[in-house]
Amino acid sequence: MNRLPSIHRGQHPSSHSDRHPNMHCLPKYPSNHQAGRHPSSLSKHTSVPPLPWVDFSAPDPRKMAGKPLKITFLCNGFNGLSQRLYLELVSRGHHVTMHEDPRGEEMTRAVETDQPDLVLCPFLTHRVPPGLYNNPARPVLIVHPGIPGDRGPSSIDWALKEGAAEWGVTVLQADDEMDAGDIWATCKFPLNRQATKSSLYGKEVTQAALLAVLHARDAFERDAPPTPLDYTHSEVTGELRRKLTVEDRQVDWALPAEDVASAVRACDSQPGALGVLRLQGQVCLGGHLHQHEVVLFGACAEGDDDVVRRLKKELSWRVIPGDVIAKRNGAVLVACGGGDAVWISHLKASPKKTSLKLPATSVLPSADVTLLPINQCDPLPYGTRPKTFQDVWTTRRDGVCYVHFDFYNGAMSTEQCRRLERVLLTVGQDPDSSMVVLMGGHNFFSNGIHLNVIENAECAVAESWANITAIDDVVKAIFRMRSKVTVAALQGNAGAGGVMMALAADQVVSHAGVVLN
Repeated sequence: MNRLPSIHRGQHPSSHSDRHPNMHCLPKYPSNHQAGRHPSSLSKHTSVPPLPWVDFSAPDPRKMAGKPLKITFLCNGFNGLSQRLYLELVSRGHHVTMHEDPRGEEMTRAVETDQPDLVLCPFLTHRVPPGLYNNPARPVLIVHPGIPGDRGPSSIDWALKEGAAEWGVTVLQADDEMDAGDIWATCKFPLNRQATKSSLYGKEVTQAALLAVLHARDAFERDAPPTPLDYTHSEVTGELRRKLTVEDRQVDWALPAEDVASAVRACDSQPGALGVLRLQGQVCLGGHLHQHEVVLFGACAEGDDDVVRRLKKELSWRVIPGDVIAKRNGAVLVACGGGDAVWISHLKASPKKTSLKLPATSVLPSADVTLLPINQCDPLPYGTRPKTFQDVWTTRRDGVCYVHFDFYNGAMSTEQCRRLERVLLTVGQDPDSSMVVLMGGHNFFSNGIHLNVIENAECAVAESWANITAIDDVVKAIFRMRSKVTVAALQGNAGAGGVMMALAADQVVSHAGVVLN
């Protein structure tokens, strides 16, 4: 578990940008065989050196050691990946200086002031001046979220959109062309779960980036040169890809629900998928919603086909794909092709950056559709997840009750806190459970109160107080379980009130990748 002393002016740890973290310059997009070094110039090599692979399942990298280095971070923002690398490097005795959102000559001045041994860019969208990366004695390393040869600003988006079986992270030397520099280290991992873009970035990409950066650091200390990018190399399978367009992000509701959910996950949490929702011809959002696109987040395919069929029979109109047919706990259920339906938990009323990401029913307040309640206290079989949209659930085994609260991006609104409190009070009275394990969510344990819901409220001051009171009541419900052992099990990062909530338990367990803010 890592603890950050502060975030400075950086992004919240749950924040991920759709902008590419090493966008130095973007030439015209050539074909796969034209990207990077030209094959004709590479064919002159008498031998092809192996790529510097790093094993994703390698032992704990904390066991690696090396002499302390002075490292300068050039970051667009102090995001989750940058925080993890910062903490891991500092814990190994390295002196790391972080510069947030530097541009042009600001980067040069920062490096000249720091006089580091090497420069690391874990999350950067601005071009690095040639005067910096042309210095062979002080390499400038770019952390690129892609496999060897992959280039472009939408790497993870394309991997998820096209259903890649595996992906990776490559640490490159900064170069005149984007992502075309020599390879210091590369680490691949399987894509074997239904991950959102942000979840993949926060979990596998961050862990692979750590392993690759540590390998690159060791290579630098050994004076081992990086490997040139060579598109004739059998292991260089990536290519230069264009940036994902608005058309690429458009959802086709006529597809089966799982395909729609995959399309939304590929753009979640930034920049979001686009879709048109129908509400029985109603008017909301200050205009005709059926003529306006919304931005979609938090997709979950409904697993009970009987529920969808029953809903369609009960409705008074002929349901077509894209119709909102039900709602539950802030999410809406949208009809898809093949008789399926998909839950969408959050929406933005507009693709504009100023538009707030909110629970779907807050964006569609006039969605007068069937309310589908669910009993969050009924335990699911141990080791299973809900087959529908359900952000709070429990499982039980051998006298232990596991309480899961998988809220989108870890943010907990007043309503969500109240629902979680009710579950905890019920669990606290269960005579068959002697231990309660607070599981949080897979991506985040909790990031505290829901700032977007507060900002969107009619009275932000009143909603702030209500949300603070509600999360305090959750903490109180944990404290009141005096007859049970309580454990907070952090699968993901925690921030603000979420950290305090974890500390209310008798014991807190975590893993090395968790960052506390």
